[in-house]
Amino acid sequence: MEANKDVKLTGNTAMRAALLQLGFNDCYHMLSIMDENPKDADMWVEAFEAKFEGKGKPYGKEEWDKLLGHCMVCLRFVYLTFHAY
Repeated sequence: MEANKDVKLTGNTAMRAALLQLGFNDCYHMLSIMDENPKDADMWVEAFEAKFEGKGKPYGKEEWDKLLGHCMVCLRFVYLTFHAY
């Protein structure tokens, strides 16, 4: 993983680097959008608009699997926004 040079290393990015070294493939971090998966930004906007603005279909298993299904770990707070209690 090559970190974006303009972004300071945070606890979460350090955690991601450590998890990758331990063999947890595809540890999703919001920095993943900038460096690895820029097209994911469109899906995040779509998910937020569906949840908070009532636009489109709310994300279900199929949509989340498309966005995050390849990941073994998700880091950062944004995922908690969509957690079902």
